[in-house]
Amino acid sequence: MGFRTPVVCFIAAAIVCSVSVGVLLADQNLEVHNEALKAFKSSITNDPFGALVDWTDARHHCNWSGISCDPASNHVISISLVDKQLKGEISPFLGNISTLQILDLTLNSFVGHIPPQLGLCSNLLGLGLYYNSLSGPIPPELGNLGNLQEVDFGNNFFNGHIPESICNCTALQQLTLSFNNLTGSIPSNIGSLVNLEFFVAYDNSLVGSLPPSIGRLEALQTLDLSQNQLSGSLPAEMGNLWNLELIQLRDNFLAGKLPSELGHCIKLHTINMYNNRFTGSIPPELGNLSSLEILRLYGNKFNSTIPISLFRAKSLTHLGLSENELIGSIPIEIGTLIESTALAVEDSCISQAKSDLCTTAAKRITT
Repeated sequence: MGFRTPVVCFIAAAIVCSVSVGVLLADQNLEVHNEALKAFKSSITNDPFGALVDWTDARHHCNWSGISCDPASNHVISISLVDKQLKGEISPFLGNISTLQILDLTLNSFVGHIPPQLGLCSNLLGLGLYYNSLSGPIPPELGNLGNLQEVDFGNNFFNGHIPESICNCTALQQLTLSFNNLTGSIPSNIGSLVNLEFFVAYDNSLVGSLPPSIGRLEALQTLDLSQNQLSGSLPAEMGNLWNLELIQLRDNFLAGKLPSELGHCIKLHTINMYNNRFTGSIPPELGNLSSLEILRLYGNKFNSTIPISLFRAKSLTHLGLSENELIGSIPIEIGTLIESTALAVEDSCISQAKSDLCTTAAKRITT
């Protein structure tokens, strides 16, 4: 009992000290954020619309244009400067804003590299750098961003490989890498991105085959890897993509047989795989896809007959099978489908099977 008063006094003093330290740390964090934003502004070489004109000490940084803060702490949580025609480099000091959740610099003229320090922004949810002039490799440090949900790096000049570490971002839902100069192969552990819904990397120079782990992307809805240099055969595991709605792999060097397992992807409405090197037969299982509207397989080396089952797909509106090595006759069922739907048979008459159906189909040819 004799120690009660000193202990109480000690606890009270500790609480006061703790509160004081907390306030001091909060003030320090705000100062760090303020300095990081000033460094970002200093890296801008051209601001034609005056987007950052109010970034001055006369106003709290939470009131600066494009900045959003947590109302309770005044910590910066969002930097959104879309379509401001800003030119300059992305300051590495943004990595000091650990509370940052959104960085959206879409539609500007930023140059240079993505600073690896952004990998320190552990709370980052969205990173939008679409349509800038950024170059260099995608920093592997971004793989530290375990909360990241959306990445849009489209329409830049990024080169090098897609870093394997990006597959550590298991919360990722959107990954857009189109219109860059990326090389190398699709990461073998891409299947770790179990929440990925949208994967677009068309118009790069990616090589190699699609890894079997891609079949683990059961949330995937859109896959577009067109206009690359992909080769090899498609893995049968792609039949596990139950939610896939659109697949575009056109203008590559993909070969082998088209996996019949694609017939399990019951939500597919668009299949564009033209201008590849596929061989063998067109899987009759594709006729099971009741939502299929567009099927373009022209410019390959398919050497089978046209499966009758395709013409049971009542939603089919565009069918492209030209420039293959198809044999046999055109199924009579095509006539019924052409008359009952808006089906466009895109230059798909077979030289070995001249018939009145070719004339009927030619009336609906589209390009």
